[in-house]
Amino acid sequence: VTVVDVNEPSLEAGKAYAEQIMGTECTERRIAFHCQDFASFVQDELEQNTQLGSERGQGGKNSPKAFDIVVAWHACGDLSDYAMEFAARTNASFVICPCCYTKRYITGFEPQWIGDYCREVSHTAKPIQSFSESYEVDIVTLQRLAEINERTDVSQRAMMLINSMRMRSLEEKYHKQDQEMNVPTVASNKTKFWLEAYDIEHSSKNLVLVGMQQ
Repeated sequence: VTVVDVNEPSLEAGKAYAEQIMGTECTERRIAFHCQDFASFVQDELEQNTQLGSERGQGGKNSPKAFDIVVAWHACGDLSDYAMEFAARTNASFVICPCCYTKRYITGFEPQWIGDYCREVSHTAKPIQSFSESYEVDIVTLQRLAEINERTDVSQRAMMLINSMRMRSLEEKYHKQDQEMNVPTVASNKTKFWLEAYDIEHSSKNLVLVGMQQ
């Protein structure tokens, strides 16, 4: 198990809880705790794997080590998208609960669903940098609507729309990867995607993105 959190007190609290349940020795053996932001963690994984591949004479492999499942709880803004793409890159299942829809933390990272939306409404395959600002206004407006806590009916519909676009873009990415690798149609359907929701009384950000390897 690998735990990544940029908030050191939260990370230490999780470690203390694990030690209380499993004991210190078992915790140290089975769980790795990393106090850093997720983008930095992923970059470190890429560099370590590339170095390891070179040392073994396999050449640099620009992908992190394999994970079974990626879990992100209240992943702010584009961190949700980054976690989903990391899961796709490592061929892992995922359970991700997004929040803070207006926030952008990861420099140089553009969530795929935003580019897909711009290309679809403009009917062009141009790079996202060349889109007019009107499309960006659409995205920003939708993200702000998702954060209107005073109107849960509006925020719920906005969150549902954003997360549906996220899932659609990721599903298309998986399909494209399978086509490039000449994966048979039956085998390419091994990953299932869906949205779930838990009781809004626990949190207004109650939608969960799920992708499971079959």
